[in-house]
Amino acid sequence: MAKFVVKTLDLFRHSDKDKSGNHISHAGAELAYNTGDRLYNTSDTKISHGFHGPLIRTSETLAAMRMMSDPFQEMEIHDAVDGLGSAEFFQKTITDAMRADIKDGLSNMEAVLKHMDPSVFDQFKSDAQSALRKMFDLMNDGQIGVGIFHDPTIPMLAKSIGMTEARSLNSMEAIRFNLYDDGSIKAVWIEE
Repeated sequence: MAKFVVKTLDLFRHSDKDKSGNHISHAGAELAYNTGDRLYNTSDTKISHGFHGPLIRTSETLAAMRMMSDPFQEMEIHDAVDGLGSAEFFQKTITDAMRADIKDGLSNMEAVLKHMDPSVFDQFKSDAQSALRKMFDLMNDGQIGVGIFHDPTIPMLAKSIGMTEARSLNSMEAIRFNLYDDGSIKAVWIEE
């Protein structure tokens, strides 16, 4: 029996940072706006829900995407979502050894998975999958949501639900999470 997608949630890495590293840059705001325009500016696409992480660059990126008029005008913006990259998570996760590996060419995700204690990763998987379910629970059937979070939390979530080709994301890259009528979730790359 065929499964049908009932809800779609596109999770993006936040846009480009400014020199301070604390906010998105002007170019980052333009990138977020243009990404929204390119992916969603069709006559029948409406984004119903907007989600973001607890760190400021995620809400700034969502605000920049929302400036795109038509698809985002009726979007309900929700409070920050816990479970996909809190300050505490990054404090526990980011180590000097991880930073050195990134400097030597590993991606954020590769470095985190290399150095993360397995029990911390197990807790992350549980928290992230719970956060994903909560976002879907706020949506009605047939709706599309957009979420902005940090790398590597999005691909780590995708990997935790079976996406074998998950990798770190660049600014404004996204993974689509589809909720099916049987309750299963599948992660796929957004194709442009």
